[in-house]
Order: sequence, then C-alpha cells, then structure tokens
Amino acid sequence: MRVAFHHIAYQPLAVCNALSMARLEATVRRAGLKAEARVLDIGCAYGEVSMHLARAFDARVTAVELDPVMAEGAEARIQAAGLSAQIAVRREPSAAALTALPAFDLIVAIGSTEPAGKGLREPAAVFAALAEHQVELITDELILQKVDAGVWADVVAALVRGLKTGSPAAGFEAAVRQCGDVLAAHEELEQGRSQGAIILTS
Repeated sequence: MRVAFHHIAYQPLAVCNALSMARLEATVRRAGLKAEARVLDIGCAYGEVSMHLARAFDARVTAVELDPVMAEGAEARIQAAGLSAQIAVRREPSAAALTALPAFDLIVAIGSTEPAGKGLREPAAVFAALAEHQVELITDELILQKVDAGVWADVVAALVRGLKTGSPAAGFEAAVRQCGDVLAAHEELEQGRSQGAIILTS
C-alpha cells in the first residue's frame, strides 16, 4: 500500500484543518445535538473528529474516508478507543454515502475539498446529494419577532421548488440568498444583536 506525505503529516493532528477541537465542539453544542444523534463525518482521515463527537455527544457516527491508508488508521484508532459500537467507517466516496444512507442530524466535512463528489465544493452540493430531503428552517427568538412568518414560507418554497424540479443546489442557493436579504433588511440583525444564524437543514 503506497504511503503519501499527507498520510504521515496528518497522523499527529486531531483536526486536519486550521480548526481546534474546542471550537468544533462549541459550534456543535450551539446546534443542540442530542445524544445518539446520527452524524456523518466526510473525509474523516484518522478518525479523531469522529471519536471526539462520539465521546462528547454520545453520537452515532458514520465516518467516510476514501483513502485506504487513512481509513485503516481510523478503524485501528476507533477500535483501540473502544468506540467501534458508535462509529462505523465506510471506505467509499462521499457521494456514494450521501445517496445511499438515510438523513443525518449533523454532517461535518472538515478539510474535505470536494465533500459531495468530484468537482462539488459548495455546502449546498452536500445537501443536494442526500437521498432523503426534509426542509426545516430555524431562527433565533429575535429574528422570529422581527420577520413575518410568510417570509420564511417563501424561503422554504424556493428550496422545495429546486428539489422538485431536479435542481436541488439551485434551490438551496435561492433559499440562502433570500435569508441573506432578510438579514440585510433588518439593521439590528445584521449588526449581530441576533444570537443565532438562520439554519437550513435537509
């Protein structure tokens, strides 16, 4: 089995990216991830992020890694940590996992340059590739008070149109653009007094 530079360089790193594990955990906690939630880790490398999510949140993680050296290393570390019951490693392209598996509560793709498949780099492409779609729009209390519910219905409708017409990425882009327009129209939200961002999940 051929060993490349990144196999050696990434071995001592908990996160193969300029992101600390503490920052990752804080972000996931803000999302309110519940125990036993289903998590997809795209490009899991040696499995450190998957293991941290399993330990910190009692998550059930599907760790996807196409590189055979890293996948084997991830399996070994997960087994040594006693987390094999919580983490399953899949050696396949991320696109195959996204289209084959049911919906997840959380998807992480840290350091993966093409998380939804060859040439697909945008976050919307990850959601568009999912086999199942459920639209949910979440806002914090301040946004909810300031913006009419009909506005959010229009955002969801834009996304649904894209899904139904076979253009899911375009649907996501339209919905996100509308969300940006809503925030830009309310100065107090744009200036950061809102405590939470708009989140679209599918």
